[in-house]
Parts: sequence; C-alpha cells; structure tokens
Amino acid sequence: MKAGWRGLLICVAVAITVRAAAFRFSLNHYGDSPIRVELAERWAAHPHLLEAWSDVYQFGPLHIYALGAALTIWPDRDLATRGLSLVFGVLGVAALYLLVRRREGDTAATVAATALALHGLHIQASVSAASEAVFLAFLLFAIDRLFAASDAKAPATCALHAATAGLLLSAAEATRYDGLLYALVCCLMAAAWWRRGKLALAPLSLFVVCAAAFPLYWIGRGTAAMALDEINKAHASLASGTIASIGRPLYAAFCVFYWPALFALSVAPLLAIFSLIGIGDALGKRERLELALLAWAPAIYMTMRGAVLQDFRPLARFTMVASALSLAYAWRGFQRLTPRWRHAAIGIAFGLALLVPTTLAIVSFDRNGAVAEWARPLSPLSTVPPGIAQAAQWIRDHHDDHDVLLVDGVWDYLDIPLAFYAGIPEERLVRRAWTNFEMRLRQNPPTLVAAIYQGELRDKTPGVHIDEEVAIVRGQRYRAVAHFVYATIYRLETR
Repeated sequence: MKAGWRGLLICVAVAITVRAAAFRFSLNHYGDSPIRVELAERWAAHPHLLEAWSDVYQFGPLHIYALGAALTIWPDRDLATRGLSLVFGVLGVAALYLLVRRREGDTAATVAATALALHGLHIQASVSAASEAVFLAFLLFAIDRLFAASDAKAPATCALHAATAGLLLSAAEATRYDGLLYALVCCLMAAAWWRRGKLALAPLSLFVVCAAAFPLYWIGRGTAAMALDEINKAHASLASGTIASIGRPLYAAFCVFYWPALFALSVAPLLAIFSLIGIGDALGKRERLELALLAWAPAIYMTMRGAVLQDFRPLARFTMVASALSLAYAWRGFQRLTPRWRHAAIGIAFGLALLVPTTLAIVSFDRNGAVAEWARPLSPLSTVPPGIAQAAQWIRDHHDDHDVLLVDGVWDYLDIPLAFYAGIPEERLVRRAWTNFEMRLRQNPPTLVAAIYQGELRDKTPGVHIDEEVAIVRGQRYRAVAHFVYATIYRLETR
C-alpha cells in the first residue's frame, strides 16, 4: 500500500474511533442542533423549496435539506441527524489530509489530519446535528479542488476542478453563512493566481460564477439579508452583555486573545504552538501562505469587529476553520527541531491532543458545578447538565397521549434540549420562549409544567407562581412530582 493511502486510512480510522466513542454519550444540544432538527422534520413532512424565513431562520438551507433527507431515510430524530454529522466529520478529516498532502506532503498531511481527528470541538460537532462538521468538509474539499485547478496542466481538467471547487464552496455557503467570508478570500486568492499566471481567466471566471451561485440566489430571495441581520443583532446583544459585565477595555483584550487561546485549547497547546511556528516559517520564506491566509483573514476580521467596533461576540465554534487550516503547518513547525527532539515533541504534542479533550469530557459529562459548565461547551461530547437530561427522560417515561407540556424559558437555552428529548409532539407543547406563548397557553391548557432554575416562568410571567412543591399557572394548581438539579416537574392536580 502506498504511503499516502496508508496515512489517509490511519487518520480516518482515528477519526471514526474517537467519534464513535463520543457518539454514544452525546446529545443534540450545541450548535442549535434541536432547532435545526425540528425545522428538518417540518420539511421532511412536507418537502418543498426552502425560501421563507420561517423555513430556515438564520440557518443555511442546505443543512436543513440534508437533515431532512437523513430523517426520510432513517426516521430517528436523534440518531439520524447526529449520524449525518458523524459521516461529514470523518469526511472533513479525509479532506484535510488530501489538501495538506497536495501542499505539504504525506507526513504533514498525516500530522494535520490526525490532529483534526482529535480536535475536541470538531468531535463535538461531528456527534450532534450542528452544521460545523458538514460545513468544514465542504469547505476543505472546495479548497483542495481549487488548488487542484491551479496545479492542472490541461485546460479541460483545470476548468473541471475550478467548477467543482466553486460548487462545493456554494454548498459550504448554503450550510453556514460564515462561508461567505471564506468564499471571498478564496476568490481573492484565485484572482491573485490569475495575475501571476497560475490560473487562466476562463477557469477563474467559472470558479467565481459557481462560488457565487448560492449567495446570489439566496440574496435575491431576501432570506439571506434577514438571516445576516438577525445574526448581527444576536452577536451585538451578546457583546453588549459581556461589555456590561467586564467593561470595554477588557472586552477588547478578550476578543484579541480569544482565537489563539481557543486554538490552543481545542487542538492542545503544543500542536497549536508548532502550527504557529510553521506559519511563521512559511511567512519568513514567503512560500505557501495561502492556507494561513484562508485560516486567519476571516478570524482577524471577526477579531476587529469584536475588539474595535465591539458589536461582535466570538464563539468557540467559529475557530474550527482557522484551527483546521493552521494544522497544515504543524509539521513545518516540528521540522524546526532536530530529529531527536522532534520525535519527542510529536509524541508529547499528540499525547496532550488526546489528554485535553478527554479531560474536558470527564469533568463535564454527567456532572454539575462551575467546572463542568465551563468545560461543557469545549468538550468533545455534546451534553447538557444531568438534571436537564433526567427531567426530559422522566417526562418521556411518564407522559401519556393526552398530556400537554408547559416548558419554561431560560437565558442559557436549556429549555431547548429538555423539550426536544421530552418526546412530546410540538402540537402538545407550550413553550415560554415562543412568541405565541400566550395564545398557545390559552388554547392548550397544560397538564405538565417543567420549571427551570432561573427560568422566566418564575420571575417574568404574570399569573404564575412557582415554589418548591406547588406551581400555579393562571389559576390552575400543579403539584411537584419530580425534582432534578436545575429542573422540577409539576403535574396538574385533579379534583
């Protein structure tokens, strides 16, 4: 077996092994997974062309189509949708291997792809119905095909690779809107190649047209503008909340250090350090800087939005692309060492790459407390506090076909996984977080109430009184039947 294929198989085997282990213990939570699944269920029940804001909200339509197709094939809302991400998570590792092998060789590809296979946030995205693993796979394959176009000698082959790259880039944009930033950088990079004679005008034009296919269509429908406006508002709100807590100078510092800090934590410190050393080496030699540009140009833009304009709040999941592409330079960094020290450094680096996500998983899985809540968003497992999962399971085990569930709303969105896993159809749910809450409460008097710690039912809803044993909702009296950490379940008293 050729060394290249052997390295690819090793990386894929590592990716499958760690993701299969994480899949067993994960839930649909992070990355707005439950909401995406619910939208996909609606589409699968009545397939149609997704165009309206109510069809997709701020999510990419292609991801909703893909989840809906998965549900059509395998009608298990949890396993089918998470399984789709699992497939694309493994494909993303393979795509990084092929891309880095093209640019840096077999060894660099094996180092980079194995590091991505152990990347904690990428594992988390691969075992929930989030969009990041799907997006990254499309993006990496698109970049690989774009490089293939620049390397091709035959005009027809070059054109084929350019068109494929553009279509894959459109698919990435249709999965996540931040794909628009990476598409812009890819188009600028391709234009620079044309000016240097590395890419002919015809394949460049074909690439740009194909890459622009989705955004031009979606912007024309008006949905993209609404989505981007909603995303900007959400990030501005998050930023203002953090600024109110720590002040503007500290928030600016937070934004500046966020990306490198998350890069180090998500791929383990030594791999991050040697990746940055490798980027520095490429910068010093002024060669093969394209992947570094693709990795960090959007990151710098988002950093400036946060640090200077202070209308953007960086999130851990946004660092995934920068991390993956930076890993292409890790082997360059290791090569700065003598062979003796290099082997030791690689062993320690990958030991930490395994230890860091494992530790995050151990301290967060099935645990409560400040440490668990800090580690949970960075963990390779997509989980919720155990009390929330237990409350959802209790409702699933004890409700009947006539029960209507009132679910509290809460600032940290734990009501979403609770409602998702409770197993009650949407028509028998009354959600405090929904805009039509009052109407649904009148039309569907609840028989069960799920109150959540720091929830809005207790403090922000007129006509509702909740204590440890009794809940009164608009004159109806409910008795506590199950207590959990962060959640209490009440059932309507029968007279």
